[in-house]
Amino acid sequence: MSGTKKAATTEVAKTSDVTIQSTGEILSAEQLMNQMQGKKKGMEVTSEYYEFPAGEPKRVCYIGDATIKGQKGEDVPAVRIFLEDGAQAITASAVVVSTLKQYEKGAMFEITRTGERKSGSGGTYYTYEIFELN
Repeated sequence: MSGTKKAATTEVAKTSDVTIQSTGEILSAEQLMNQMQGKKKGMEVTSEYYEFPAGEPKRVCYIGDATIKGQKGEDVPAVRIFLEDGAQAITASAVVVSTLKQYEKGAMFEITRTGERKSGSGGTYYTYEIFELN
């Protein structure tokens, strides 16, 4: 059964064209596969979820937007960040996400989780100090 599915996927891939977003160039799947053969492995792009530790300032670089699945399976807005050690992470704190999304990718911040509060609905949320680095 899996052999049939793989063959069907391969046939579709060979007939699909892909538009390269950065250049607008249209390449066939075959051209892309040929280019891929000569590429070297670069920076790791997988991301772990990151929760800011309480009371500890952390410096981060905002690198883009993301979406993660919430506890009930719903889509939750998130942001991708580089941490000081060069690791890439995702965080979904509403305060951090809404603040960082106001800036251009590449903006740098020092973020400290300062405490937590009760929300009107009875839940708890974290509070932060967020400073742009100049």
